[in-house]
Amino acid sequence: MKFNHLLTEKERLQFCKNRNPSVCKWKPVSEGYATVGDNIRVSMLCEKCGSRTEKFLSYDNYKVHEKVILSEVKSVSASK
Repeated sequence: MKFNHLLTEKERLQFCKNRNPSVCKWKPVSEGYATVGDNIRVSMLCEKCGSRTEKFLSYDNYKVHEKVILSEVKSVSASK
């Protein structure tokens, strides 16, 4: 499943080594971690080039995507 919608196009271009947002396939690789100011940090990985970045989501935005993020992280860790 793609999670490209969590990153802006500028972030996808900036962090992916391919520099082609249509090729990128970002996915979360860790559960969210609480940060100061009601933000949640989620580590993201591009499956195509191996680039990593951290995405900071507001608490409300994280809650909207929480179930699919956790299921993706669990499926990745189970396949290792």
